[in-house]
Amino acid sequence: MRGGSLALLALLGGAPALAQAPAPEGTPAEDAAALEACVSEAEDAHACIGVLSSGCLGDQAGTVETVAACYDRERAAWQGRLDAALVSLRGDAAAADAVGAAPEPGMAGTVPTAAPAAPPGPRLSALTRAQDAWAAWRAAECAWYAQGFDPEAATVATAECRMRGVAQRVLSLEPQGQAVTGP
Repeated sequence: MRGGSLALLALLGGAPALAQAPAPEGTPAEDAAALEACVSEAEDAHACIGVLSSGCLGDQAGTVETVAACYDRERAAWQGRLDAALVSLRGDAAAADAVGAAPEPGMAGTVPTAAPAAPPGPRLSALTRAQDAWAAWRAAECAWYAQGFDPEAATVATAECRMRGVAQRVLSLEPQGQAVTGP
């Protein structure tokens, strides 16, 4: 990951950013569509990590704010995919937990009128714990990673780390959802 940040720091020219940079071009819907096209056409979806930020960086002036904004823009596109994957996986986990929960003897076919909300089952609980642990790991990983840079460069390094972390999480979770629901 450092190689990518170091190359981008060359774009910054070592000069401090003196003004607020303009927002990168592209709407969230356009970014999501471009990312979807890349992932669906790529032989290895990992090759799509950085594709939006690379295009954005080519269009923007090299200030800390614009470089970080390009990474944040791509992170937002990946985050949309992550959110969708988690909704699907949570639904699958809840359904699997419901199938695994046997009715009480003599209660099959009856519907209680005021049943308390059931706690999440083991699959849904495990997914929630895994996602919480991943989010904590990513925060710690990116904080550690940024320690290797001066404060301005750390802003860029952190933005890149967050984007890559979300993208890699998406690429690890999406196939699991497809295995349950099919292509």
